Amino acid sequence: MINFFFKIKYSQYVNGLIIVTIIATLSLILSSYYSTPKLLFAILIGMSISYLSNKKSFEKGIWLASDPILKLGVSFLGFRLSLENVTQVGGVSLLLILILIVLTILFGYFFSIKILKNKSFGLLSASSVAICGASAAIAVFSILPKNKIETKDLSLVIISVTLLSTVAMITYPIIFDLIGANEVQKGFLIGSTIHDVAQVIGAGYSVSDQTGIVATFVKMIRVSLLPFLILLLLLLIKKETGKSFSIPWFLLLFIIFCLLNNLFDIPNYLISFINNFSSLCILLAISAIGVKTNFSFFFGISYKYFILIFLETIFLLITSIIIIKTGIITG
Repeated sequence: MINFFFKIKYSQYVNGLIIVTIIATLSLILSSYYSTPKLLFAILIGMSISYLSNKKSFEKGIWLASDPILKLGVSFLGFRLSLENVTQVGGVSLLLILILIVLTILFGYFFSIKILKNKSFGLLSASSVAICGASAAIAVFSILPKNKIETKDLSLVIISVTLLSTVAMITYPIIFDLIGANEVQKGFLIGSTIHDVAQVIGAGYSVSDQTGIVATFVKMIRVSLLPFLILLLLLLIKKETGKSFSIPWFLLLFIIFCLLNNLFDIPNYLISFINNFSSLCILLAISAIGVKTNFSFFFGISYKYFILIFLETIFLLITSIIIIKTGIITG
């Protein structure tokens, strides 16, 4: 009886999970060898075998990784947020970061309506640029109505912001040096403009330890605003669709985990394990999303989608530089 139950309930997920696990493993190996973001490898390798998503024996496992496992990974991001980051950055910097995020999302939203006639893609891409790259894109994608946005849109955003983050990690420290920013100002600029956490850390510490610390703190503030953005978007979606408001289980877990991390002294080794587990869940999810995305999609997509993400990135960069030039952040 137990064997029969296992075959009926679980065997249908095995093939898909094996595939995404292999993709995730290859991504980790290639990422460590070529020093390139693992999520980029995951999505590209997954896309190269997208034909598997149409096969019945892989369908359930790929869905499991791209939906429940994705949301579980997002929920565990709550353990990465610390109120200490907020107090160390300071009230003025916190307000400036909030203004930057709001302006960037509004910019992306309205330009998406103007350029693409697609406000959902604007929310997805602008949230990714404004908050924390791929992680924000994944979280926002999880709550947007699926009749308004598709996995291929998420794939496009993740690929774009990952590539832009990598370019920014190399070029932004040079740009900030040319405008005469000091180490603290460079830290603020790096933390407020680069999309992904890993690239923020790489760019910050390539300048100095002080710049790296400030950049990391500023970036963590941006990340900490993600649950508030999700709640706001849920309220807006409810107002537009007329559906009843309910907090998704993964967002509720995110908040609970954040509270646990800030109220209790959790050992560092346990936090490290949880963070690694969260990263693994997200990597598996992105691998699955890659499999669900056909390469042919990119041949037919309008260049305007890429232009929008690029414009959002440039807008965030220029606005941050203007703030520095006003002398508010002096160091």
